[in-house]
Amino acid sequence: MRKLLLSMLAIFLVIGLVGAGSFAWFQDTETSTGNTFSAGTLDLKVSDDDEGFGDGVSATWTMSNMAPGVTAVGPF
Repeated sequence: MRKLLLSMLAIFLVIGLVGAGSFAWFQDTETSTGNTFSAGTLDLKVSDDDEGFGDGVSATWTMSNMAPGVTAVGPF
């Protein structure tokens, strides 16, 4: 009976040490400085052959299922 208790105690001790070591291995914190994040609005100037670049547009462009990164090729 005593051997069984000592064996169980040794097994639990090993499991506890392995578990604590694994948990500590997956815990990490890092610091990063000098990062820049920005968001804004793009003011696109459209060229008209007669008037140069400006904000005036006589047509509206639409595309179905627009999403970031989607590209389309065709005449405007």
